[in-house]
Amino acid sequence: DCFCAFLAMGLAHKMDLAEAVEVGWNASSLYIENKHNKPIMPHELAKWNDPLKSKMVSVEEMKTIMGYDKSTWVWTNGCFDFAIHSGHLETLEAAKKLGDKVIVGLNTDDSVNRLKGAGRPVLTWNQRAENLAHLQYVDFIVPISANTPKEIIKVLQPSIIIKGEEYRNQYVAGSEF
Repeated sequence: DCFCAFLAMGLAHKMDLAEAVEVGWNASSLYIENKHNKPIMPHELAKWNDPLKSKMVSVEEMKTIMGYDKSTWVWTNGCFDFAIHSGHLETLEAAKKLGDKVIVGLNTDDSVNRLKGAGRPVLTWNQRAENLAHLQYVDFIVPISANTPKEIIKVLQPSIIIKGEEYRNQYVAGSEF
């Protein structure tokens, strides 16, 4: 059933037959892998073609994923501009130890420019997201276009929010949710 449904969807989206068969095959394989107990999500299909890009999702996609997956969700966020340094890695590793899945809110280029000033970011959003996507601690990456992730956290309501040491005894945006 799953194979036929995704094959039909692929053909309806004007894929050639070989492409549609591949989508149907991959989707039905995932459905069996998931023990027939949850729908196949678009990000799961993306992993067949580009495992890194499958981690990059919108807030709406993330909300849907979280609705089907009752894991303990951990949120962290930042600009991750120049490079990922040891402080970032320690925070991400700690996040992974606290929960099942880690969502990283990544500031968009416009928001980094507003927060950090002229000439920033050094790396584009796609470059920064790809760097994060390579890390085993990161399950999903969500863009943040505002100055703070407060509204995104309000929508997603993760189980845990973790920030770096520099936020000790400081307000963390969205922590009230």
